Amino acid sequence: SNLKELTLNSDLLKDFQDRIANWESCKKIADVIVKKGPFLKLYTTYTGDFKQTMDTYNTCYNKYPKFKKLVDEFERLEGVCKNIKINQHLLKPVQRLQQYQLLLNKYLDHLPRDSEDFDDTTTAL
Repeated sequence: SNLKELTLNSDLLKDFQDRIANWESCKKIADVIVKKGPFLKLYTTYTGDFKQTMDTYNTCYNKYPKFKKLVDEFERLEGVCKNIKINQHLLKPVQRLQQYQLLLNKYLDHLPRDSEDFDDTTTAL
């Protein structure tokens, strides 16, 4: 997985917060997602490889006792995994991409065709 995937969500949040703070000068949000499009494609790669990644993870977890012990110890570290298993953390990017699509679809459903954000929203989808 690429490091950009790890910072993408915080970058999107920062961009959306900036857009909301300056809403009167630019009443658009989908262009933020369009601008991040190349990085969002990393999610597509991650999603496409997810089954193989999980199969490999599960094989290693079940086959190699030292790996299992390390994972179990890591998951128990206070504040690190927040009572969520590593395999569940690995699933989050897959779910996140689906959530972005759902939010954009709902946004588009309520957006007039003549809105200045309509084209960027359809492009983002």
